[in-house]
Amino acid sequence: MSIAFILILLLIGLLPFLIISSFPELTILFLILFVYLVIFFYRLVLSEKSMFNLTVFIYYVVFLYIAPVFQIYYDTFPNRQRLNVEYACANILLSLLFLIIYSLIHRKLKLGTSLNRFIGSSVYDFEKTTPLFIVFTVASLFIILVFAKSLVHEVMLGGEYQEIGQVESTMQYLLIKRFLYFIPFVPFLILFSKLKKKGNTFWFLFAVIITLAVALLFKNPFNEKRGLLGSIYLSWLFYYILLKRSFKISTTFIKMSFVLIIIMFLFLYPSVKVLTHLNYSITSMINNFQEFVNSFSGYLTDFKYNITSLDFDSWINAHSTLGYINKYRHTWGKQTLTSLLFFVPRSVYKSKGEGTGGIIGSYVIAEYGSWQRQMSNPLYSEAFLDLSLPGLFLYAFFLDVIGKISAACWKTNNNYLILFSLFLVFYNFYLFRGDFISSLAYLVGYTVATVLTPLLLSRSVKLFNVFSSRL
Repeated sequence: MSIAFILILLLIGLLPFLIISSFPELTILFLILFVYLVIFFYRLVLSEKSMFNLTVFIYYVVFLYIAPVFQIYYDTFPNRQRLNVEYACANILLSLLFLIIYSLIHRKLKLGTSLNRFIGSSVYDFEKTTPLFIVFTVASLFIILVFAKSLVHEVMLGGEYQEIGQVESTMQYLLIKRFLYFIPFVPFLILFSKLKKKGNTFWFLFAVIITLAVALLFKNPFNEKRGLLGSIYLSWLFYYILLKRSFKISTTFIKMSFVLIIIMFLFLYPSVKVLTHLNYSITSMINNFQEFVNSFSGYLTDFKYNITSLDFDSWINAHSTLGYINKYRHTWGKQTLTSLLFFVPRSVYKSKGEGTGGIIGSYVIAEYGSWQRQMSNPLYSEAFLDLSLPGLFLYAFFLDVIGKISAACWKTNNNYLILFSLFLVFYNFYLFRGDFISSLAYLVGYTVATVLTPLLLSRSVKLFNVFSSRL
């Protein structure tokens, strides 16, 4: 595997020579970025056996290295955007600077001990889970009854049901889609965390499948974004794989995971939009099965179309963000504050801004005649837009905190928290791609529903029992 892996890295490293005749300066900068990525991989991924840093590395390789090189080579960019060599050079350097800052913060900032102690204190609450399973199963059944029409409509017919899609209150919409719809995940996660390497009974496996089906009813390719679904499904897949390995992460496992995820991103990821973006439903798939197969296979095999599509727009969106900054200057805290207060209604927060994806989307429509307004925006780009160079330090610190929370959950050896750790690992892709307000809202919703709510419920029962015993 080592020789094969080195050859794969070497092949990736040679990609910038595709554009050397037209853009020698960009070739040099991409090669510098690649050299640091290799250093990052061996120092912060392999040596630490860190799955979280592996996803940072993969995001950079796919979205900020491979994709832009091919887009420049084909002279075709997502959303009709065009190349500006000055912005392109600055973009590569900015992404490199962010990675260096993150590496330094990760190495120098010692949060591990405090987080291990804090998160370790909650392990007991996720060990005796029978009461939690009963409570959340009843809650899930209630949610299914309340939203049955909406769920059936989304899966069978496609699109959001009127009761959900046209709610007047943003707060109400967030509460339903980004909190309540995650509650039914808890019974499945509890059972899944109890899964054994061998010796699982038939009825236990049957219960796991039933609770999985309920969870998938609420979050599936017909009613949710790929970024979120990928984080969830990949965390479940890798949990099962690691369960069979007794949760041992080796350097070989890291390398094999890198190759597997790279292949999934370059080929499977664009193909999934047949379900998430083309308004297919189970009914339309059955009625137009051949059309569905042709669409899926077309996306699967058309590399040029995929690599120059909106699926890989991170780098060029950051490039256009630099153009926006040059024209309108930095937003100085407004975007960060808007993201942190995503749950506050505009009726209360009168000066609440718009997500960065929409702002840059409007800019590229005006500049290039683009057609897509709601766009992604990479974490480093949004950091620089809002707070200039200090923003890179702030957002890199935030990223490192998420990574260390993931590591602390992993070290508890509690399978439920290991599942959450893996979710944070793969959510890193969505968080990095942005925009920040969308990714933060889903992250908070999932965490509150699947971790904090069970934790608070367990603690409340414990306090009630203590209080009762003293009466």
